[in-house]
Amino acid sequence: MSTHHELDTLRATLNRALDDLRAELDAMQLPPLSTTSKERHPLDDPNYLPSRKLYHSRGLALGGYSVHKSSQKAHNVRWDLFQACMGQLKSLIQNPFDHAVEQSYAVFETAAIESFVQTGIVDVLAGSPDGVHVTDVQQHLDLSSTRCLTILRYLTTHGWVRECKEGTFALNRPALALLEGNSARSWIAFSHKPQIAMALVPWLQHKEWRHSSSHVETAFQISHSTELSYFDWMKQNPEYMRMFSIGMQSLGASHTQGIVADFPWHELETPTVVDIGGGNGSLAATVSKHYPHLRFIVQDRPPVVDQANKHLLSVAKDAYEAGRITAEPYDFFLPQPHTGDEYSFMFRHVLHDWPHDKAVSILRTVARAAGQKSKILIIERISALGRYPSYSCLPEAPKSPLITNGYKQERYTPFIPENLGAASRVTHAITLYLMSILNAHERTVTEWTALIEEAGLRVVKVHALRSPLSLIECAVMA
Repeated sequence: MSTHHELDTLRATLNRALDDLRAELDAMQLPPLSTTSKERHPLDDPNYLPSRKLYHSRGLALGGYSVHKSSQKAHNVRWDLFQACMGQLKSLIQNPFDHAVEQSYAVFETAAIESFVQTGIVDVLAGSPDGVHVTDVQQHLDLSSTRCLTILRYLTTHGWVRECKEGTFALNRPALALLEGNSARSWIAFSHKPQIAMALVPWLQHKEWRHSSSHVETAFQISHSTELSYFDWMKQNPEYMRMFSIGMQSLGASHTQGIVADFPWHELETPTVVDIGGGNGSLAATVSKHYPHLRFIVQDRPPVVDQANKHLLSVAKDAYEAGRITAEPYDFFLPQPHTGDEYSFMFRHVLHDWPHDKAVSILRTVARAAGQKSKILIIERISALGRYPSYSCLPEAPKSPLITNGYKQERYTPFIPENLGAASRVTHAITLYLMSILNAHERTVTEWTALIEEAGLRVVKVHALRSPLSLIECAVMA
C-alpha cells in the first residue's frame, strides 16, 4: 500500500501550528480571529508587541529559526509556517500549468490593490460595514461599476473583501489596515514596482549591463529612461521622495517595538548612539523614551534632516529640546565625525540598499571611527537558503552563541525549505526589488559575516527580534 508521507507530514505540521497558536491566543486572553470582523484584531496592529511565547507560537505561525548547516550559524527568520505549509501544499497539489498561468498574472495583484486604495473604493466600502453595491461605488467616485466589480471580485480571492450578495461588497477585517492613517495604506501608496518589474527581462539581457554591478546600470534606469541613480532621481522628483519616505517610515514602524524590546540597550558601554541613515529619527525617538540615559544623533541627507528635526520636535519634544536627540546632515561615504569610545553606531534598512563594495565602504568608514567599546548595530532582514533539509535525517538545529533571547530552536521541518518557502516571499521580493533598482540585495548570515569582516569588524551576536528583522551586533577587531 502506498503512503502519502509528504502530504501527511505537511498536514500534521499545519495542524500543530494551528493548535499552538490557538492555545496562545487563549492564554493571552486575545479575541478569536475572524476574517469578517468589523474591528481590527490586536495582532493586526503593527505596533503590538506580543509576549515571546505568543510570538514564538505564531512562531510556528510567524517564524522560528532557520539554520545554515554549512556555516553552523543560526539566525532568526520570522515567517509564517502556516503560509509555508500552505505554499508547499499548493506546490504539491496544484497543476503546474495552472501555477504558471496564475503567476503570469501576479502583476494584477499589485494593480488591483493599488486601484482599491488609490481610487478610494476602500474608503467608500468602509462607510457601510454591511456592504456597498458597485452602482453606489460608481455614484460616489465616478468610476465604471463594471470595472469596479471585476476588481472587487478579484480582491475577494485575496481576502480583502467579501461579496455579501451579487454586486454588493464589504470589507473583511484585513482591509481595515488599508484605511487612512494606517501603515499598510502608506506602503501601498508607494508604487512604481510593476513598472520596474517589467524592465527585469530587458535588464538581464542587456548587452552592456548584463554583468554590471553598478547602481546606475539597473532595471530602474531602463524603466524610467534615466541615467541617474535611484537616489539621485528621487532628488529631482520630490513627490516620489516624499512617498518613499512615508513608505519607509511605515515599514520601519512595524518593526520598532521588537527592536526596542529584544536588544539589551542598557548593556551598551557608550553614552551616545549615532543612527546613520536614520531617516526622520523615529527609531531613535522610541528607543530614547525607554532608555533616557542614552543620547542619539540621527544622520541623513540634508532634506531628510529637515524632516527629522520637525518630526523629533513633534514626537520627542523633551529629549529634542534637552539635546538628547539631535539630527545632522551626513554622507556615509565620507569620514564619520564622531569617533572613539563615546559612540556606538546603528544602521537600519541602510546596507541592504547597496551592493557589496559600497556596503563594505560604508562599514569601513564606521570601523575607522569606532573605539574598542563601540558597538555597530546592523538591523536588517537575513535571508535563508531555499535548500530542503534531508527527509531521512533531520538534524537538531546546532546551538549557536550567535542567538540570544532564549527562543527555542526548532528541528528542520520536513518538506519545507530552510527559508520556509512561500512564507519568505516578501523577503525575496524585497531582494529582487533592491537588485532591480540598486544592484543590491538582502544577505544570508554567511554573506553578512563576510561583508562585516571585510570591513574590519567582527560579529559579536545575532539578536532574535520579535520582528522579521535581526539585529547583528558588531565590534571592531580585537
